Amino acid sequence: MGDILDDIFGGNFGTPGVKAREDLLLTRTVTPAIAFEEFEQIRTNPLLFLLFYEDIKQHKVLESLNFILEVEEYTALPEEFRMMREKEIMDMYIVTGAPNEINVTDAQRKTISEKSGKAQTDIFLDAQKYITHMLIRNVDNTWKYKKSNPKVIRGKDIKKAIDKSIDDQRTRDLIYYFVARRITPLMYQA
Repeated sequence: MGDILDDIFGGNFGTPGVKAREDLLLTRTVTPAIAFEEFEQIRTNPLLFLLFYEDIKQHKVLESLNFILEVEEYTALPEEFRMMREKEIMDMYIVTGAPNEINVTDAQRKTISEKSGKAQTDIFLDAQKYITHMLIRNVDNTWKYKKSNPKVIRGKDIKKAIDKSIDDQRTRDLIYYFVARRITPLMYQA
């Protein structure tokens, strides 16, 4: 077994003293396009998504997934509802020191700040792509969802599975919308 950088990049960096564990290495470099593709595969199978959600909680990166879910909802809202949600998302995830601050670049924070106040559907798009990439990139073979092959469920079974797995009603609604791509009535309440 070679060094971590040798294993990941196939090069000959020779980082002394740092050895990679072969069982934790991914077989390919995760580009943003690959991350999006994998995330869409997770999204299309509700049971797999719920396993992914449990892994997210265990690895303490739930704020990243919540941000992605909130942005999905935000982009689907009619314009008159977006202004309020935009401010809530910024205050919860984007501003420095936010309760669930996500790890985005200063340039992305600046871009979001410049676009704020206009209820644009793409205000959080770059940050959402970046967080999706970071989230999937940090997955290794210890994540349970990577080891499973759950059956595909549809219709009312999706809602039942989500209701059984998630306690918080707001999170259930966001996840249901995210995996089923349906807007729930709670999303339109002011």
